[in-house]
Amino acid sequence: MARGLKRSEYDNARGNQRRDTMMAPTRLHSYLVALGIIGITTVFLPFTGDYSPLTVILDDPGGCCRLLAAPAFLAIPISVASVIRLSTGRLWRLAWGSAYALALAMAGTILRYLGTFLYEMANWSLADYLIFLLPLIILALGAGWVIRNWRHGLPHALNAVIAMQVAYVANAVFC
Repeated sequence: MARGLKRSEYDNARGNQRRDTMMAPTRLHSYLVALGIIGITTVFLPFTGDYSPLTVILDDPGGCCRLLAAPAFLAIPISVASVIRLSTGRLWRLAWGSAYALALAMAGTILRYLGTFLYEMANWSLADYLIFLLPLIILALGAGWVIRNWRHGLPHALNAVIAMQVAYVANAVFC
């Protein structure tokens, strides 16, 4: 370290970002993480008829509803990634890479069901149009948001969680 410079001045001169200058979690992030952890209960609550996503996964091993229930399980990795990011301020490369992969897989699952829905519907009502269009709009806006954040340098730790949340919300609207 150069003589006469304080540690923070030295770090700023070298271009090092200290942990406190990185995008530190705020109190709002803490509340949102707590609220997200409550979202894990969606795995056990009914989403179609009287069936929870967990029941569908366990009781319908080869059925078509199994993939429809899968995005509900995103609440678990969203909560885990959020807690890790809140406590450490970052995510490991493997974690955020896996989060992006999960988000893409679940978005693909939703798009597959929307394609099936489009193919099988003969007489469309206004409610059918809304059921079809709202998840598409959420996925399109969410993808644009994630890409914009990526280009503007938002940390991958936060952006990967946002990507999973977009797929989770699109599935919730579809169900």
